[in-house]
Amino acid sequence: MIWQHDGAPAHNMLAVRALLDDIFSGKWIGTQGSTILWPPRSPDMNVLDFYFWGFLKGEVYKEESNNINDLKNRIVEISKKISTSVLKKATTSEVTKRLSLCLDMDGNHFEHLLKYQ
Repeated sequence: MIWQHDGAPAHNMLAVRALLDDIFSGKWIGTQGSTILWPPRSPDMNVLDFYFWGFLKGEVYKEESNNINDLKNRIVEISKKISTSVLKKATTSEVTKRLSLCLDMDGNHFEHLLKYQ
């Protein structure tokens, strides 16, 4: 297993990096101090970023929220309703397509090509 995390400043603290080194023994992707560097401004290959958060936000905000508890409950309920087939497609065929395009573009940006595939 390889752990991938974002480049949030709090996630780059020495204590966090030491913990990741301890748990994943050099098998984690990050922007600082990791064995596998995640280059800044790299094409987005993270399913949560290219699919899940946008989908969830679009569904959650279809209706106005009355309070924070209503918003939290809506997030949980919508997350539960995402079908296995949709998640499987996003994590297999969509990732494969993105990896292929990333290789074709020598690691440069490729998202402009996705709508034509």
